[in-house]
Amino acid sequence: MLRAAYRVRRAGLIACGVACVVGGLLLVWRVTRPDVMFGVGTLELAVVVGLLVLPGLTLGAMRLHRGARGPRGRGVRRDQDREPLAPARGS
Repeated sequence: MLRAAYRVRRAGLIACGVACVVGGLLLVWRVTRPDVMFGVGTLELAVVVGLLVLPGLTLGAMRLHRGARGPRGRGVRRDQDREPLAPARGS
């Protein structure tokens, strides 16, 4: 179940990232016309840059976060680190 949820989440993030980049490229195409460029404010230009840059930053941060956990299945077992409470009998 968790694996399916992970795949759905990953597909949704990729679809959202692609939609943001496509939307940003369409806005760049509309904004870079000479008759429109002079009327565009700073906020609109920041939105265009955000639509183009933030999806890549998000996917990069997710990859760094996943890599920080370490390889799968190589975690330290807590039982191995514990010392026995009392010495074993017969020693």
